Amino acid sequence: MKLLPFPHHAHTAIQELINTQRCVIIIDKNITKCYHIPFDRENLLILPQGECAKSFTTVKKILKKITRSQFDRSCSLIGIGGGALCDTVGFTASIYMRGISAVYVPTTLLAQIDAAYGGKTAINFMGIKNLVGTFHNPHKIISDSAFIESQNTREYYSGLGEVLKYAIGFDSELFSTVKNNYESIIQRDTHVLDTIITTCTSIKDSIVKHDMYDAHVRKKLNLGHTFGHAYEQAIHLSHGHAVALGIVASSILSKNMGILPANDFFEIINCMKLYGFNTSLPRLTKKMKTLLIHDKKILNKTIDFIIIEKIGKTDIINLELTKVLELVYG
Repeated sequence: MKLLPFPHHAHTAIQELINTQRCVIIIDKNITKCYHIPFDRENLLILPQGECAKSFTTVKKILKKITRSQFDRSCSLIGIGGGALCDTVGFTASIYMRGISAVYVPTTLLAQIDAAYGGKTAINFMGIKNLVGTFHNPHKIISDSAFIESQNTREYYSGLGEVLKYAIGFDSELFSTVKNNYESIIQRDTHVLDTIITTCTSIKDSIVKHDMYDAHVRKKLNLGHTFGHAYEQAIHLSHGHAVALGIVASSILSKNMGILPANDFFEIINCMKLYGFNTSLPRLTKKMKTLLIHDKKILNKTIDFIIIEKIGKTDIINLELTKVLELVYG
């Protein structure tokens, strides 16, 4: 397979950083299979793709490399890859010498609209997603939509799952854009995608600016994630597909509470179907219940659950987990 040239904007921005300070580039293995990597191999560390990179084993591997290279606090880690890799790089940067600079080069739609932004870092532990983490804002985010062209279909649709989160939860105009530009979005039209990426990151930045540490309004960004994380781990869905299914669960709960109007509920379900997302909830297994119980948002058996009031507007309601399961699964 012939390797593609590394996206120009990202290459130029990374090279400028390398020319001004010591850096280690940590890169998703999948990127090395798609693109010619124009950087010095001595300062390159290749990690596995996806969630398997989010572990203490991977963190130790990065720490060993930068310690042997005698990194000090003026140095930077540059992460080139999807959201999982950015999470791991950010977490490692936050704990080395109590914090060094992290630079993210998000290469997936999911990372470019959501995962690279907001300052949350995390790795998985004992089978529980994002159990160990910190808040550590990246020094810089270098976003280049040219990377999205090389994404496989599953990864691309995973990103669209998070796009739907922003559209359904925060911006009715974005929802209209997603619904009415289906063909352009499926064909990865960069003009439409750039608009979507800008809108999503603007929404997240405005929320995080007012609530960096998840105390109140930022919790709304968890729309679809309570059930989504459980589905992701229990039935091995991609993150975005699991979030989309989690939004279906939130929609059902909101409708059953008499909060979400029926017309909006069916609009949400039909949009999910338009993009081929599953709208039938999986059977609630013992493993899913265990994962839900260990969700980091659970406090005294209750959870601040994100409900949908209407398309483009959400709210936070504290509910007992047993009540949430009853409303969603009956």
